[in-house]
Amino acid sequence: DTGSGQRRRSTRMDARQQRLEDGPTLLLYHQTSEENASKILRTGRMLRGENGLAGGGIYFAETARETHGKAQHKGVILQAQVQLGNVRQVQDQLPGATYQGLRDKGFDSVR
Repeated sequence: DTGSGQRRRSTRMDARQQRLEDGPTLLLYHQTSEENASKILRTGRMLRGENGLAGGGIYFAETARETHGKAQHKGVILQAQVQLGNVRQVQDQLPGATYQGLRDKGFDSVR
């Protein structure tokens, strides 16, 4: 039934929100195009990309300089407080990783 599906989704979202609040928060950097930066600053929202080293996501760096090697769109470097939640630690790429696959395993970010 639709009601039970919505309750499960709400419960998963509540659990994720709790992980984000309980996990580490870091000051990080994100580089994007002027157009995308303008949208982010106007709406306060970032949208997941479709690909990257750990699948589609929003990629941040620990320094502004490090964004140059990660950014698919270049132009503006944004600074943000990022709630990492439950972090999956990796040494290298995660072939075949997807946002949903990581979420299903209880991870909110990759580092």
